[in-house]
Amino acid sequence: MAGVEAAGGGREAGSPRPLPGDGEAAIIAQSPPAGTAMSRLESMIRRLEAQVRCLDAAMAAIAGVPGVVLELGLGNGRTFDHLRERLGDREILVFERHLIAHPACVPDDEFLFLGNLEDTLPPLMSRLEGRVVLIHADLGTAAERYPLSLEKLIAATFPRLLRRDGIVLTDKPLADAGLAPMALPEGVGSGRYHMYRPEPGPGRGKAAPR
Repeated sequence: MAGVEAAGGGREAGSPRPLPGDGEAAIIAQSPPAGTAMSRLESMIRRLEAQVRCLDAAMAAIAGVPGVVLELGLGNGRTFDHLRERLGDREILVFERHLIAHPACVPDDEFLFLGNLEDTLPPLMSRLEGRVVLIHADLGTAAERYPLSLEKLIAATFPRLLRRDGIVLTDKPLADAGLAPMALPEGVGSGRYHMYRPEPGPGRGKAAPR
């Protein structure tokens, strides 16, 4: 057939070129030449690559550990879709201010909480305290840090929500939140994404009785 490469290594002309498979060390965006600024496209590619590596590392770490997953910031639904595909039947609760996600990436109503996080998360504390195994927060702000009001909410809720073996992933650094930084997966540059565990101490990250 015209347009098909020789058998054994070809793909049909015009078909998508396969991306590197899971676990491969290939880097999609190569470093720009010395003295060349990184474009916004290159920066976004590296951020997404860091995000998926951190998500996959966290999901591997919680495999077999019971608990609820919180997705704070649905956005267009990409990371929620990634989580639900990998985590199977695990309960994932999603928080978003305004629904803009692709229709195929919207959770069922019982798992979706719309509105400001300051209003939607605190009412669930008694239900979730000590039961959360993974929190992923990607809250869509262009600033280098979360607003002070959000940092205060995180400090007041995350340590109480998490099991002592739980994990937090964030797109911004956290300080004074009762959380200890974790080593990032191989290939993820410092500051591209952030991983934390509860700091040891009375009442922090204590698993709820089951």
